[in-house]
Amino acid sequence: NSPTLGFYFSTLAQPGAALDFDGAGDYVDLPNLIPSGSYTKEVWVNARSFATGTNIVSGRLSAFWAPGGNLSSGHNSVYNTVVDPTPMLLNTWYHVAVTYDSITNTMILYKNGVQVDTGNPVGNPVGNPVGTYNGELNQYIGAFNNGGGPAFNWDGQIDEVRIWNVVRTQAQLVASSGCELTGDEPGLLAYFNFNQG
Repeated sequence: NSPTLGFYFSTLAQPGAALDFDGAGDYVDLPNLIPSGSYTKEVWVNARSFATGTNIVSGRLSAFWAPGGNLSSGHNSVYNTVVDPTPMLLNTWYHVAVTYDSITNTMILYKNGVQVDTGNPVGNPVGNPVGTYNGELNQYIGAFNNGGGPAFNWDGQIDEVRIWNVVRTQAQLVASSGCELTGDEPGLLAYFNFNQG
């Protein structure tokens, strides 16, 4: 699929490339980047349809997704620990994020810099033991790792994927959501800005 241009907020007026996922098999295969403690996942998304499983960045035991358009996340095979009660609109860019604090056992879900749900207490994420499934340790951008490979794929665009091993504050998420990172920020585990398509 060809990269397409997306404008996040009209006040930013900064076009950039994004990956376009067709909902029928497109995904990016990553190693398991979620640590056993605190983490943050943040992404820009633009959905064309919510008919499929709508996974944004998910693994075997964790999910960051939008079933039916409702942004949701969780880990340890509980995929709806936090849920935004207001569905996202189709063909609209959103900056979405989930944080997990292993000290306070708190998970927080954000949409466009606004906290939309909180879960507490939430147990620490456990590692994905190697089992009988191929790629069981992998995370996917645009799909869920169901143990047998990618499934429940995203239909739309994804951009600026950032995975951290620290809890990003609401102020930090808002401050950096509209700009690119340098790539060497403290706690940044993975960064995909998809500028090359």
